[in-house]
Amino acid sequence: DPFSHLPVTRRIQDGNAQLPAIWLSYGTVARNHPDAPALEVLASILGGGESSRLNQRVVRTEQAALQAAAFHNARLGPGLMQVVGIANMGIAPEALLVLLEEEISRIVAEGVTEAEVTRARNQALAGLIFGRQSVMGRAEALQTANHFYGSPEAVDRAVDALAAVTAADVHRVAREYLDPNRRATIFTLPGTGQEEDR
Repeated sequence: DPFSHLPVTRRIQDGNAQLPAIWLSYGTVARNHPDAPALEVLASILGGGESSRLNQRVVRTEQAALQAAAFHNARLGPGLMQVVGIANMGIAPEALLVLLEEEISRIVAEGVTEAEVTRARNQALAGLIFGRQSVMGRAEALQTANHFYGSPEAVDRAVDALAAVTAADVHRVAREYLDPNRRATIFTLPGTGQEEDR
């Protein structure tokens, strides 16, 4: 079981850190896996930009974080869903963790709305299409298709797969992959560079 060593929590002191930060990492799937597009949409809804749930709740409403984001790091091999929060001055990282976990748990329990999926899907599709407006962008798209899907002819597969993602797909992958028992939690704290396992 690749997740048998999880969950794990580590605290790392970083002499360059001005504020505490939290990284939550969940194991996911390779870029060519059928769940990858739904995970990308999930990351966007949870922590991709101004309208995301983490930004609205943790940054704007609670003012507990300077920044909060989520992204799906999809690769040839296993991927990672990562959630990051940088605590505001005077906010304990443990308190920020509680807020991040609440928003993650809410998506796992309740799912997402069709409006959220449409917005996230359109944002991702616009990025893909905008990136192909130059010759270099088209070349990159063909190489990406060849690298991840084994053929440059698969260039439109990512577009089609994103366009097909539903709210039910996003809820399913949230329940499957955002499992706190399959998570690494790293606190990065201002300090002298010591690491402490817990």
